[in-house]
Amino acid sequence: MEALRFLLFYAWLYNRSAAKPFEIFLKTLVNYLPWLLGAIAFFVWRSFFFEASRRGTDVKTVLRPFFDYPRYTSAIWLSGIIRNIFKVMVGSWTVPLYNLFNSLDVKVFWNVFGFSLIPGVVFLAAFLKLMPERLKPLSLPQAPQKILKRNWRVQWMILGLLGCGLALVPIILAGREVTFSSSLDRFAYPACYGAILFTVGLVASIEGKWVKTALLTLMVFSGIMAQLINKENYIKQTRLTNDFWWQLSWRVPQIEKDTLLMTAIYGFSPEEDYEIFAPLHLIYYPNEDHVQVGNDNLNAHSKQKAAMGTVESRTVRMIFLSKDYTKMLAVTKPSAKSCVQVIDGENPIYSNLEGSRISEIGQYSLIDRALIEHEFQIPPTAFFGREPEKGWCYYYEKMALAHQQEEWETVVSLADEAIAAGMHAEDAVEWLPAVQAYAYLGRLERAEPYGEILKTDSYLQFQTCNYFKNALDLLEKGQPSAEAQQFLIEKFCE
Repeated sequence: MEALRFLLFYAWLYNRSAAKPFEIFLKTLVNYLPWLLGAIAFFVWRSFFFEASRRGTDVKTVLRPFFDYPRYTSAIWLSGIIRNIFKVMVGSWTVPLYNLFNSLDVKVFWNVFGFSLIPGVVFLAAFLKLMPERLKPLSLPQAPQKILKRNWRVQWMILGLLGCGLALVPIILAGREVTFSSSLDRFAYPACYGAILFTVGLVASIEGKWVKTALLTLMVFSGIMAQLINKENYIKQTRLTNDFWWQLSWRVPQIEKDTLLMTAIYGFSPEEDYEIFAPLHLIYYPNEDHVQVGNDNLNAHSKQKAAMGTVESRTVRMIFLSKDYTKMLAVTKPSAKSCVQVIDGENPIYSNLEGSRISEIGQYSLIDRALIEHEFQIPPTAFFGREPEKGWCYYYEKMALAHQQEEWETVVSLADEAIAAGMHAEDAVEWLPAVQAYAYLGRLERAEPYGEILKTDSYLQFQTCNYFKNALDLLEKGQPSAEAQQFLIEKFCE
């Protein structure tokens, strides 16, 4: 950013001086000196005195590959800068909108399209109104020196290209990349100033009046559409995540300390662990001054750590984080139609709508880490909004809780109440607690129709068969009748 400031100073003086470029450079340096001193002071402090806890902010770590392999590292850095300049200058106008369109429903599309037309039309009208003025010679304060040595369009393109490239240098050195799919792209925002300068200079160089006008209008229109779609997506994401936390609070009264919570939340892919442990602690441990329940992102590495029973810890921004994979609890919300489902690693079963990696680590989930004999914790409405309507998911969470407690009468009572109110599951696996409870209490005629729903997916039926075969060995409060067990096995295994 400071480099862009220096370039703008230079351009200003260049257009108002007949001196040679080196003389203008020295004059620019004198005028820029106050900002330069501030930038140097900050850089020295940040680079050599500040204790960086992250690799990308530690100067020695970042520069070590260059000193070890200067030619190879230089080639990598240069290619990264060139690639990302192109991404920021060209891809920014097309790739994000393309990605957003792929998951856009019809209602949101027409709503966004209509609202985007308003500023688009305003811009078009204003641009056409100002066009005659743009055709007149540019009026600048007169000075004894030569004015505007180069066409302003060329200057803007040069300034934009240099400004964009320089803003991307620290990002590339730190190993980042513009991907248009990650919030880490925020580090490239300063490069947008240079990209805008370049774009305006380039488009202004087009001779065709209507081509220029149409292109700028289209760019404004697409940019506004991208912002409005993002707004709608964040509203939806907030609602989905708030619902997730409310449902978890209905299902799990308390979570044991030192638990590692692994989550798969439909519509929300956290990039950092604090995106989970922060809301988690606002609900379950609001008065604690350090992290009591850890979490990790669900990926290939976490699968390996779960298999190895890894125990690790680290400090991030003065926050101590402990991750013990031998004390893991897996929780998922497989789809927009699904409720929150807590996985029992001793006898796991997964929704046929599940699209995450939760099934790869579910076998290691210790359901006893969900403390079911504690007082329920209520999410604070200031952060999580008002409690959602107590529909099917509320009843399912309570049924799942009673199912974990082996309180079959409570499961049946809740199921009867929900069905009588016209509620039903949209995720077939959520009928399992009711079917099992109906069968164990001898109400086979009631279990029959809802058991058929569990058979609508062949793999879910296969899982259900294995689940009921294993369930007998895990019961702690007595065994069901032989007739009930025979019914379940015949229903799902033959």
